[in-house]
Amino acid sequence: MKLARKITGGLSLFFLGAALVAVIISRWGFSLGAPAAIGIIGGADGPTVIYTATKLAPPLHWAAKFAPSALLGITWLILRLLSHKEK
Repeated sequence: MKLARKITGGLSLFFLGAALVAVIISRWGFSLGAPAAIGIIGGADGPTVIYTATKLAPPLHWAAKFAPSALLGITWLILRLLSHKEK
């Protein structure tokens, strides 16, 4: 019984937060597809991100193309700096 209450409470807070974010974003003049297009970058990779972001928010397709490349570049740089051995 207690687990069901925790799950129900967690879900209600999640949906309340999602509704609040949707209201704030729509007040700023964005469509609801814009945050979904940005959020998909963290949830998928490669062509899936580009295709989904282009369908959800066509003006923001540049973010879907730039973000994965930037993340790969930063990851490569960090790994290079951490694994550099002095001679």
